[in-house]
Amino acid sequence: MYSISGTCRLGADIHIDIRKYEHYSELVFEEYAFEGSPVLPTVREFHLSLQRWNQLVSNLADIEQTIQELKNGRDVRLEEHLGGNYYLSIKGGFETVTLRKYRIKEGGTDLRPTRTGITLKFEEFERLASLIPAIERLVPELTTIQPCYMQPDHANLLVALYCSECNPNSAL
Repeated sequence: MYSISGTCRLGADIHIDIRKYEHYSELVFEEYAFEGSPVLPTVREFHLSLQRWNQLVSNLADIEQTIQELKNGRDVRLEEHLGGNYYLSIKGGFETVTLRKYRIKEGGTDLRPTRTGITLKFEEFERLASLIPAIERLVPELTTIQPCYMQPDHANLLVALYCSECNPNSAL
């Protein structure tokens, strides 16, 4: 079971919930369908741990710069690793920011996108960026979480190489 400590609307059909469980919290992006009443969530849902959320926030300047360059007509691309097999991507030709989980198929070597993900329009992402201070007030532990690569155990090269957040496919 979980409790929702806050909900932020990003657009007409996408919002983000801050869910608190007994031993952890996470941010969940959900897309809603407005077909009839009541409003129901669709199958599009994307969960970010607090550590992955912090990684997204730490890359905010690069993300915003890429969005601005695309708006100015430049053909640019950005892919940011958020931890585990979770990535943020922005590609020329689309005015969207995609958050998606990837995986390697059994017996394969290439990282492929899964169906688990959510796509935000630039306006929705800009709204998300403006809500960061409010989200940090709702989840105070966000200010104390360090990326895993800054943890003391990552001073050991073997531990760092087999870290499931930094190198999620190293043990495959």
